[in-house]
Amino acid sequence: MRLTWPLIGRTQELRTIESAISGTDVAGVLISGAEGVGKSRIAREAMSAAASRECTCRWVGGAVSARTVPLGALTEWARSGVTDTVQLVRDAIESLTAADAGPTVVVGVDDVHLLDDLSTFVIGQIVQRGAAKAVLTVRDREPVPAAVQEIWKLARFDRIALKPLSLNEATALLATTLGASLDPHDARRLWTLTGGNALYLRTIVEQELADGRLVHRHSYWRWTGEPTMPPGLVELVLQVSIDVA
Repeated sequence: MRLTWPLIGRTQELRTIESAISGTDVAGVLISGAEGVGKSRIAREAMSAAASRECTCRWVGGAVSARTVPLGALTEWARSGVTDTVQLVRDAIESLTAADAGPTVVVGVDDVHLLDDLSTFVIGQIVQRGAAKAVLTVRDREPVPAAVQEIWKLARFDRIALKPLSLNEATALLATTLGASLDPHDARRLWTLTGGNALYLRTIVEQELADGRLVHRHSYWRWTGEPTMPPGLVELVLQVSIDVA
């Protein structure tokens, strides 16, 4: 059974991002939250909605592996063969902010705290000049370099502290995804185990479904037995449980 996971319980957050993109008095929005809570998903959904309104949207992803490479996060927008740093920066800014459709350009930066120094400078310049709206995500409990923090200090940013899903939101998500309601007791067990973290919920449900411990009986889904969590997920789930407690 192939599952499609809709975005549920984030209506107000999406409205906040849409307002920041369309407004004239803010530079963008900063989305913070724990790993797996859904920052990237909501940012991408918001940018997809912006693209449907004829905004030009660019997506940038910070990564540990690219932090030591100048413009490592922006290689797609850096002209090859150019060695002059000033020219590299100028080209990256122009490429990122060039409008393909309507007049509004939106630059999304996932895990902005992982940008290399030169990419950080480029995004900062774009914000400072008002050349594009910025949708930034940052992970809680991660060190954020001072240069990155300056990006949202250069201009006004709306802020979203993304929280885990509530029990009701998680239950609704499971029912929509599975096509039928989950036994309320089992829904609460899953929510308690994952702390409402969307990524952990999805990972465990798909694993339990594949292993035959999540079964459909008499119009309800029921969770039988104890979960066998994928390697590497146990520690993260335990941490989420500690945070929620």
